Amino acid sequence: MKLTKNGVTKEVPTGFSFTTLFFGFFPALFRGDLKWACIQLIANVAIAIVTLGFGVIVSWVIFAFIYNGRYLQDLQADGWLTE
Repeated sequence: MKLTKNGVTKEVPTGFSFTTLFFGFFPALFRGDLKWACIQLIANVAIAIVTLGFGVIVSWVIFAFIYNGRYLQDLQADGWLTE
């Protein structure tokens, strides 16, 4: 999906995030989405402590389903408009 703001166009992925599935919080960090990068990192660390590291994969799958939609909503709330 394409979004624009102040003449700048940004291509935003929608649906399932394979990059989040494979790389965890790094896609959010590289997109400059520090809020979701921190949320994912804190959740992953908390789940890893409780499950001795085995539950992190479950966390990555859950965030892979929700991250792109949340990223799109945050951009639209920040004033980015759909083209």
